[in-house]
Amino acid sequence: MSPGELTAIQCKNVPDYLNDRTVLEKHFGQFVKVRRIMTRRNKKMAILHFFDHASAALARKKAKLLHKDIVTFWQKKKTSPAKREFSSKEKKAGEDEGRQSSEEINYQHSPLRKPLMRSSASSVMPGKSSPAKKPGLRKSLQFEADLFDSGSEGQSSEALGTSLSSLGNLVGLVAETSEERYRLLDQRDKIMRQARIKRTDLGKAKTVVGTCPDMCPEKERYMRETRNQLSIFELLLGSDKVDHAAAIKEYSRSSADQEEPLPHELRPSEVLSMTMDYLVTNIMDQGEGNYREWYDFVWNRTRGIRKDITQQHLCNPLMVSLIEKCTRFHIHCAHHLCEEPMSSFDAKINNENMTKCLQSLKEMYQDLANKGIYCKSEAEFRGYNVLLNLNKGDILREVQQFHPEVRNSPEVRFAVQAFAALNSNNFVRFFKLVQAASYLNACLLHCYFNQIRKDALKSLNIAYTVSTQRCTAFPLDHLVRMLLFKDCEEATDFISYYGLSVSDGAYVELNRSAFLEPDGLPKPRKSVFVSQKLTVSVGEVVNGGPLPAVPHHVPVSSFNGQNKYTGGSTSMDQASSSQKSSMEATEGRVESKGVDLDAAGVRVQPSAHLLPSLVPRQLVAVLPPAQAISQPTGQLEPLSSKPQPVYTDTDIAEVVDGLVHDVLKGECSEVSRAGVAYVTAAICTSEAAVEELVTEVMGEILRQVAGGVLSAERERVKEERRRVEEERQKQEREQLIKQLSQLVGMELMEEVIKDSVQEASANELKCALERDRQARIARCSKVVSGHVMDLFLEDEIFQIAKETLQELQCFCKYLQRWREAVAARTKLKRQMRAFPAAPSCADPKTKLKALSPSAEWPVAMENLCKRIVNLGNGGKLGISCTRLNWLRNKTVHEIKVQHFYQQLLSDLAWTPLDLVSLITEHIPVQQEQFFWKVLLVLPNDDECAEDDPNRVLMDWLKAKFMGDRSWKKNASHTEGRIQTLTLFNSPGMQGGRSIKVSVCVKVAHGALSDSDLDTAEMQKDLLGTSGLILLLPPRVRSEDVAEDDVYWLSALLQLKQLLQAKPFHPIVPLVVLVPSQEEEATEKEVEEGLMLQDLISAQLISDYTIVELPGSINDLQGTRRISAAVGWLVSQCPDSHGLCSQTLREYVEDGIDGEFGKRFYHDWKERRLAGLPSQEPGVIIELYNSTLQFLADVVSSEHLCDLSWPVTEFSEPGGNKLLPHLQWNMPDHLAWLKKAVLSFQIPYLDLPPLGAPWGPVCCMIFQYVCQIASSSHTQPLIQSQVENLLSKTYQKWKNRTSGNSDEDGPSVDEIPWDDILAVCIDHKLRDWKPPKLPIAPEAVSEDGQIHVYFFKEHLKNFTLPFSWEQARLRTQEEIRQGHKSLISSLSAQAGSQEGCKRLGEEASPTLSDRLKHLQRLLRANKDGEVASKLHLSALVDMVNI
Repeated sequence: MSPGELTAIQCKNVPDYLNDRTVLEKHFGQFVKVRRIMTRRNKKMAILHFFDHASAALARKKAKLLHKDIVTFWQKKKTSPAKREFSSKEKKAGEDEGRQSSEEINYQHSPLRKPLMRSSASSVMPGKSSPAKKPGLRKSLQFEADLFDSGSEGQSSEALGTSLSSLGNLVGLVAETSEERYRLLDQRDKIMRQARIKRTDLGKAKTVVGTCPDMCPEKERYMRETRNQLSIFELLLGSDKVDHAAAIKEYSRSSADQEEPLPHELRPSEVLSMTMDYLVTNIMDQGEGNYREWYDFVWNRTRGIRKDITQQHLCNPLMVSLIEKCTRFHIHCAHHLCEEPMSSFDAKINNENMTKCLQSLKEMYQDLANKGIYCKSEAEFRGYNVLLNLNKGDILREVQQFHPEVRNSPEVRFAVQAFAALNSNNFVRFFKLVQAASYLNACLLHCYFNQIRKDALKSLNIAYTVSTQRCTAFPLDHLVRMLLFKDCEEATDFISYYGLSVSDGAYVELNRSAFLEPDGLPKPRKSVFVSQKLTVSVGEVVNGGPLPAVPHHVPVSSFNGQNKYTGGSTSMDQASSSQKSSMEATEGRVESKGVDLDAAGVRVQPSAHLLPSLVPRQLVAVLPPAQAISQPTGQLEPLSSKPQPVYTDTDIAEVVDGLVHDVLKGECSEVSRAGVAYVTAAICTSEAAVEELVTEVMGEILRQVAGGVLSAERERVKEERRRVEEERQKQEREQLIKQLSQLVGMELMEEVIKDSVQEASANELKCALERDRQARIARCSKVVSGHVMDLFLEDEIFQIAKETLQELQCFCKYLQRWREAVAARTKLKRQMRAFPAAPSCADPKTKLKALSPSAEWPVAMENLCKRIVNLGNGGKLGISCTRLNWLRNKTVHEIKVQHFYQQLLSDLAWTPLDLVSLITEHIPVQQEQFFWKVLLVLPNDDECAEDDPNRVLMDWLKAKFMGDRSWKKNASHTEGRIQTLTLFNSPGMQGGRSIKVSVCVKVAHGALSDSDLDTAEMQKDLLGTSGLILLLPPRVRSEDVAEDDVYWLSALLQLKQLLQAKPFHPIVPLVVLVPSQEEEATEKEVEEGLMLQDLISAQLISDYTIVELPGSINDLQGTRRISAAVGWLVSQCPDSHGLCSQTLREYVEDGIDGEFGKRFYHDWKERRLAGLPSQEPGVIIELYNSTLQFLADVVSSEHLCDLSWPVTEFSEPGGNKLLPHLQWNMPDHLAWLKKAVLSFQIPYLDLPPLGAPWGPVCCMIFQYVCQIASSSHTQPLIQSQVENLLSKTYQKWKNRTSGNSDEDGPSVDEIPWDDILAVCIDHKLRDWKPPKLPIAPEAVSEDGQIHVYFFKEHLKNFTLPFSWEQARLRTQEEIRQGHKSLISSLSAQAGSQEGCKRLGEEASPTLSDRLKHLQRLLRANKDGEVASKLHLSALVDMVNI
């Protein structure tokens, strides 16, 4: 096959969620036009067919854009062996030889290895008794197709004869498998399509009328079973075979090369209705838990129903009801499946199909209306169309064009109301309509939930905020109720999507500057208010009412019990009907010219039982009797000159009677259809005339009746108004009495509550005093116990110190012995290396002379050629030089191979570890950036030679962690110093997520001296260490116990030095590497020698593991063990510290806002509403300074000093959000931070006496304000702000007194102390300058900011000062006193009945204002009671403590 003929590609490794026809067609349809798609999910494969080679090549390039793992290949067409054989023979032979060869191929055995025999009626020739061998199914079908193609297409009668003969040849063939049956039926359809005359005149074209009696055509059932294209709803239970009674015709996309469907491939109206009833009753309620398969199946089959309706141009009320059910299905899925993933449900495609269904309904309603037919559900679906297009401005114009009954229907009116609510952003009205809507209307309105919620949130954000700088708290539960959210969690997620936040889980922080408008809307969620409207089954929803009876249908089969093809009425009748129109056109021509079918080349004719259904009436008379369809084995016999008749006169008469009966039946049907159409038109006309007359008469009657009713209604309304006015006056009097009684009742309730509170307070005070007495006794007992404990501990400490001193002295003695033993062993090793182990060997050249002094030397070449050596007195020795040379070469080759193998193995063993992969694989928690620092603790190598195994092992371990084998060349180290071995940053992948890995490896040799430890602490070499790897030196077994103790003590000393040199928190894991020896050290021995359990108990290490290294490092076993040890070390890394980072100014501002601002403004608001003067300035200042003191304590906490963080090598000056700078937790820096935070405090201000004159008080205020400003440049600004406040206060006092007062200005109570302090605090925060104290240069970042680090949990421990709590109690008491004075004044005014009447008539506005004010005071009183309860509980807790 040439490359240009390749038009199909094969895609492999396609994921399941992408291996879908819709997804593949959507992707490749962006670039080229797709012809056909076949998917194989079980093989993760898909085959795509295109119209030309260029499109297929372009699609093959674009396949990687769908998924990176997809691999594409060209899909070649497969040619059957029979077809190849027939094609080759046809090319070699001529026309006659080709016919003969085709007949010979026709009589071969079937390629399926099963003989397919026809029925006996058509398999025996007249005059012959032996049965003939029949061709196989596939070759027989091929022969029939080729025979038909080679025939003449010029005459319609010849095409009919050929098609009849070909169809007759199919009858009786045996087809056992689904594949064979599909091929046979497909060949039948090809013959029928070729026999059909294709018309080019559109005026003579006729609509195809479906005749398929089943929900799925028979051929499609077999085809989809062989291709594994059956849905789970179409399979027999427990098998992969098709359930013929449950199979439904699949939707196939129309294309340019698709053949026109045959009548038996289309379903008539009754079958389409039965199919929809089956879907509604059996399938619609099976989607739970398998929505993907269910939705794909129902959507595909309903599309197939819509396509059959379109292809047959069906338009009647029954078909309209089917389209309406399809529409209801898509409306239900739009809400019910909105949370499903894209692979299961695509909302965009669902909306497109819903729109197409509604468009089809609109056209069908119009067509039926032109015929005078109106559907009862038209108003319902007109309303759905309006609800689907609420965002289109011209939808109301379309509503105006509806029929009056439809336009005024409740459904359309509801849709118009929803349009008005959405376009006016009346979200309250919109969601009320949702609550009152039907289920399907609510599903359509659900599409607009996020849109109107966004507009509503935007409107509320603008309406409830006054500027972009301030935010407003809005109750979250109000928002949930107004916007119809499911709960607060869903509302919080929606609000966060637009940049707003929720505080305390109950209030939305509305802020204009924080509100964001992303490009798209959030993904919709299912609404509980819509789902609860679904009170019936899904089938009833889609059906629009109660479910119909479950259809019971037996599918039609073209094969009998012996698997033989019987032809059936479908194919034969349709073959006749497909030729009916063409035969009518050629009837006269056939009769006039006397067509001779024998001369036209017709060699076969159908059996007698096929004639009534296949042969039209025009050709029955002209078809002469001929030979049987099939010939026996061998050559075809020539036709006799005079054919013998096969049919009797009786048979012909029966055929003629049948044809006449069929013609009469058809003519009667035409006449009846015309009569029905005439009667329908007449009835419509008469109904229109009657409706006109009735309208005129009813209009006149209605006008007369309306006049009388209108006058009576006017009188009734007048009387009703009078009664309503009397009732209103009565209710006003009752309401006034009720309000006054409520006021008196509230006063009595206040007195009772006050007495109860006093009694409860007295009881609580007694209990508090008792608990205080007990606490003092407990404290005294604690002091005495502490004194006794101190005396006891002093003796114990002395004894422990004495024992420890003795142990240290013993340790020093053992250490000295160990050093002497090591020196002696080293000296012995050097002596053994210097002294030879054996006498010197002789030179190889003189070995022969040494062995035999009388031998010939050098050996003469002529003797070697003769293969002899002259040994002198020893005689002559025969040798074989060839074998020696071969042995030598073989040995050299084996040595080289072994050498190179060992070299490769050694290179691989010395290759550095892939630390990034090991770290990303074993990270315990997901992080964006991971820091890992490890310390290698190695023995002292000063006394080790270059080739010493211990020295080689240490070099190998460095190479595994360093990334360079040449440690000795590139790195020079000093005994006892901690050196950096590896330092790098590298990206890595954890799952499908990118992560940045930062690695630092340190190495330490031998024990550290005091100076080295000081240097390490000063340089912070061990800061941020995540783990330790300890390599033990090779152990020399000895019977002396002291030497073993020295061995373990030296390793333990080296380990403890490093553990104590690093900060204590967090504790790190430990890996102990033990070199392998002849006598392996057990894990218990290592644990006891290094006292690992004691180290864990002392919290020096978190965990440990012991890894034994092999004796040889040139194999991969050591690499694998080291990799496992590194993985374990990473998995045991300490948890993250949970530090929060902010700049110093942000930290102070957020803390002031959270702990001071909210309390201050809440108190300010309550006092203003109650008409009380400002809060005392000293109380406000103490609350503000206490907040700053708390923030300073948090940021300078002692817990920060013990943290081993950050990693020194990756820290930057100034720090960042992940890593602080190196001085961040130093005591000096923390003290400076505390000083800096406390510098935000303001000085205390005492309240002047109540009678103080106005002038001195103002001077005192200005003196205080001057202390707030940090410089003389900013002092005028704050003075002008305070001066403005004081001038406004003086102006208000002057307007109130009108100059009649003896005082020179407002009193102290009238001064707005809270506003003045708010100005001072705001100025202090804006004009702050850091204190002039020494600060580390590393603490300042490049942009001049100072970062602070703290634990977020510590911010939750703030305790209010006692003065503020007392001030809040006084505020609540003052509010209650105000309530009482208001109630007494109202009671005095209601002393008499006349006073009550005047209060209700003349002073009603004043009373309403006072009642509103009273309601506000009652709400404030309730808040005060809650605060009092909280304060009492706090006092009780304090006493308990």
